Amino acid sequence: MLVNLIRTSAFTALVTLAGLVQADVITSVTFEDGAGVGYTTSDGEFNDGGADYFTRTDSAGVPGNYLGSQGSFFFAAQDIDAEGGPIEQSVLITGIDITDFTDLTLDLLVAEDDATNGDEDWDRTDFFDVFASIDGGAQQLIFSIRSDESSGTFNGSARVDTNFDGLGDGTEIVETFANFQSVIAGTGTTLDLEFQFRLDSGDEDLAIDNIVVQGVNAAIPEPGSVAVLSLISLALIGKRRRI
Repeated sequence: MLVNLIRTSAFTALVTLAGLVQADVITSVTFEDGAGVGYTTSDGEFNDGGADYFTRTDSAGVPGNYLGSQGSFFFAAQDIDAEGGPIEQSVLITGIDITDFTDLTLDLLVAEDDATNGDEDWDRTDFFDVFASIDGGAQQLIFSIRSDESSGTFNGSARVDTNFDGLGDGTEIVETFANFQSVIAGTGTTLDLEFQFRLDSGDEDLAIDNIVVQGVNAAIPEPGSVAVLSLISLALIGKRRRI
């Protein structure tokens, strides 16, 4: 009876353990520590003090109304080619050490200010895409926001593009920051992330904050797994003694 009890306990612990495996934070960027800390930009940061910006900010000097950021600072973009810059610009986080990590995920806070004229102004050509690359390999698109304007070209709402077909069909992005999680497929030693913006007119904006990469460290046994192995060992010893 004791052997059966131990075996049952070991099995129960294994089942419980399967649901308790915790991911570790590999890296995070909150934009609190200064411009360029933990990230770079493809073409530098700017803010003309009006409606054109691509910069780390605490809301001072930008007209966008963004609520619920993590801390005081975040990164925001609007009409990013107005100062003579390229129409597509990126925030980059590179060289993330993912050695021994599996089950990688990305968490990201996103917000979009309501247009000043009361309408949503994302055009079909506007987008925000997040790409991941492991060990310098091909980029994989892991998250995308597009206009939901399906009948025309102009002035749609910004929504998550759930199937990456170029049309926003998921959750609408609003002025209050909301968290979205994406799966990063694959394993390796180094992870690079690119957050690509294409917003080229007034009222076309987006803000991001609290970028967190997590994963399960396969090289470190979970604390519960040691207990499970001990229970299994006891069960086997009990079985041998009974025989």
